[in-house]
Amino acid sequence: MPLEPFFSGNGLDRADLVRGNPEQLGELAARPDARRLRWANGLPDIDGNGRLQWDSGPADIFLGLNGNAPCFSAIEPGGKDLRAQFNTLAHLHWDDAPVFAAAASLASWHRRHTFCANCGQPSDLVRGGWSRRCPACAAEHFPRVDPVVIMLAEHEGRLLLGRQPQYPPNRYSALAGWFTREEVAAALSGTPDASFIPPPPFAIARSLLEHWLALDEARFPA
Repeated sequence: MPLEPFFSGNGLDRADLVRGNPEQLGELAARPDARRLRWANGLPDIDGNGRLQWDSGPADIFLGLNGNAPCFSAIEPGGKDLRAQFNTLAHLHWDDAPVFAAAASLASWHRRHTFCANCGQPSDLVRGGWSRRCPACAAEHFPRVDPVVIMLAEHEGRLLLGRQPQYPPNRYSALAGWFTREEVAAALSGTPDASFIPPPPFAIARSLLEHWLALDEARFPA
């Protein structure tokens, strides 16, 4: 089975050095080849082939460079829980998944963190949308990352899967959950034969998803 998870891949050149330079960001935003991600129903819009849709012009969040072309995204109102959008995610093209994940998670974070956690004053978007700074106390805030582990348990060609009540019919998922500071991700699989798969960006805001493949000698429960 393939070991490279969805939402992985190179995506865009994040151009991290440009984010902290307002003058360079302004120059990129003014370029005629600047483009912004199109949104629909609270998610980045995709066409019939699963590719992201773009319009001309800049927006609040600088996603990065596609070759030399600067790419931006707006902070759009959110839609339904992304975890229940199986039809959209199943149709999304593999190459565009990293950009989809970055845009969706950053927009969600900005919608939920408009005020400074230190003093309560409204904060400003800075670094091309990759952090926020409070003009009152100068505190800078970055997207919070909560660790999540997801495990694909396999035994003799069979997989152990689960589902939640909001899932559409016939939709299942590998087993996943949060883990805390004192827990070791590998131990959560319940088997010593667990292998780590490098994590991709994850479209659900504030989450860092670690992938593990668990091969267990014990039989699955009936």
